[in-house]
Amino acid sequence: RLRVNVDPFFSQLVLAGHAGRFLALYPELRLELIMRDAVGDLVADGFDLALRFGDPPAGSFTARKLFETRVLTVAAPAYVERRGRPRHPADLPDHYAIDFWDAAHGRAYEWEFRRGNEALPVS
Repeated sequence: RLRVNVDPFFSQLVLAGHAGRFLALYPELRLELIMRDAVGDLVADGFDLALRFGDPPAGSFTARKLFETRVLTVAAPAYVERRGRPRHPADLPDHYAIDFWDAAHGRAYEWEFRRGNEALPVS
């Protein structure tokens, strides 16, 4: 049995497309994916591992970066038609946006746009 504490968004975005193939490779394995917003106490809750976005929480964890990803900022054509297309990230506070929640830190992820070595944070 492999008991995994996994971020709900990560489970849908990454794991859903690979779990069947993984289990086909290891048919003797029983996989338990428990979707939670917070890591909690892995030992007390009987987890073998946790899969999360971002930096690991403080503690005596052994952590390994699996991969880096980026978030794309997109808009539906109907939205752009109604509200106009932002020309620069500084225009975004005048637009509607959906924030992704960082459960480990209890807040939305910060918005930051990059071009080369230049970083532009947006509130």
